[in-house]
Amino acid sequence: MKWHSFFHFLLAHHYKDEYNRCYSIGGIHLCARCSGLYPTLAITMIFLNIYSLPTEVYGVFLFFFPIPPITDWSFSILMGNRGNNFIRTVTGIFAGVSVGTLLHFHIRDPLNIITLGLIMFYSISLPIVYFISVLLKDKSY
Repeated sequence: MKWHSFFHFLLAHHYKDEYNRCYSIGGIHLCARCSGLYPTLAITMIFLNIYSLPTEVYGVFLFFFPIPPITDWSFSILMGNRGNNFIRTVTGIFAGVSVGTLLHFHIRDPLNIITLGLIMFYSISLPIVYFISVLLKDKSY
């Protein structure tokens, strides 16, 4: 594997026909959603290790913050909706807060039934949506 290919997929993980989902910075493509997700995930984990929030806030982060990114991503891949990168970045921020909160609790209590349930839910449901999108694109079946 060439290093260029490795770093390309590490930063963009989109093929050329999907570069509309990336920012182009000096010829390097960066996934728009991930540009919001990863910095926010790191900030969230640091923040939650320093400050304690009311239980209700954690509930919102875990159960409601994933809705915008999952909805946008699902419409994008299932309906061929081009969307725009600003929305992808904003929904990436929502995802970063949610995933950062989930990881925060999972690291503190790896056997917590709520975090394990959420991890299982995402691990099963997101690949199913992706698989359906592949079937919809492949008309040869």
